[in-house]
Amino acid sequence: MRIDGQQLAAFAAVIEHGSFEAAARALHITPSAVSQRIKALEQRVGQVLVVREKPCRPTSVAIPLLRLAAQTAVLEAEALAEMGGGPAEFPRIAIAVNADSMSTWFTAVLSRLTDVLFDIRIEDQDHSARLLREGAVMGAVTTEREPVPGCRVWSLGVMDNQLSSSDFTATGCRVAGCGRSV
Repeated sequence: MRIDGQQLAAFAAVIEHGSFEAAARALHITPSAVSQRIKALEQRVGQVLVVREKPCRPTSVAIPLLRLAAQTAVLEAEALAEMGGGPAEFPRIAIAVNADSMSTWFTAVLSRLTDVLFDIRIEDQDHSARLLREGAVMGAVTTEREPVPGCRVWSLGVMDNQLSSSDFTATGCRVAGCGRSV
């Protein structure tokens, strides 16, 4: 089975923009054309892909297609750039990063990738893999060792935490019986 690129783009636009009308404006087509493309894609895969509420959202079975749409957009932009055509616009990649990583080392990583726009979702590292599973992001800094289906895991290392306090706080903790010496 092959997935039609225009149908996939319409599906991704509906989810990204939250409605068929907004997707139509973004794609410069009519809402009827968006609806027809979504219907054809749903018939092709034999599943309902869009929960038609305000805002529209993907069904759980649609998550792999949402990931495919995002990956296709990135690959298309890379191919155009390699051919010298350059992307009409930079690809946008949604990623989940915890606040500690964002405030320390992650901004240095982002600054090296000048040909990509990042949609950063600040999320606790213990919960960020959920956003991957839901198709809301294409990458995440997470504590999970097992990859989400369709993804890979790379170890980033170990994070050491150090306790710092004033002498007053340290003394108060010992007096209050925090259970260990500071």
